[in-house]
Amino acid sequence: MDVEAGGLRAFHPAPFRHPAEGVETPDLLEGGDEPLGFVVRALTEEFPVVGRPALTAGYVEESHVAFATHMAGPLRVTTYAFAPWAEEGPAVALLAEVRNVSERSLAHPGLRLSDPGGARWELGPLAPGAIAWVGALRRPGSERSIDDPQGFLGAELEAWEAWRTDAVPASLSPAERRVWRQSESVLRMAQARVSGAGRGQILASLPPGGWWIAWVRDMAYAMVALART
Repeated sequence: MDVEAGGLRAFHPAPFRHPAEGVETPDLLEGGDEPLGFVVRALTEEFPVVGRPALTAGYVEESHVAFATHMAGPLRVTTYAFAPWAEEGPAVALLAEVRNVSERSLAHPGLRLSDPGGARWELGPLAPGAIAWVGALRRPGSERSIDDPQGFLGAELEAWEAWRTDAVPASLSPAERRVWRQSESVLRMAQARVSGAGRGQILASLPPGGWWIAWVRDMAYAMVALART
């Protein structure tokens, strides 16, 4: 996810760059050079979230869930993007938390994904300060709306916390603890879960970094870190 742009730049079916010698892992995201994100409709106008300056951005609770918050007309939109860990095969979830930050009620706000044929949602009346959630799960060649996006996100974060180690040193400062937790998450995201010979490899970086390949030295460091925790 490009957090500054507020959308997805790429959607790869595997985290590594080469599934076979001389073969590049494809980008399954369609729609050209523009990132995939949300477009808001309010007060008879459309306000693309994609491309606007982010108010805040990062990872939720040092997990694998990337987020970015943008203003779109009278609405504040927080986009969440992640690959759901329990899903088999390549899949990406795009969720939006939408808050009416204006002083007037909005009669017929709506959201849609920015690519042609993407999901659309009607939010209904949205009073000042009210919040609505929408979400979609995209797989290669298919897409479905998520019935309870807020619950879907909560369950994902809860499962991620349940996976974590309890070996965090008590002497760490709050900032050091955040680095520890984010490092755990990056190591987990960098381990390939695909079937075949590539399963289990730990990559030197995540896309779009230049080294999303299995580098023996870097993987050895990662394995030592995992073994010690």
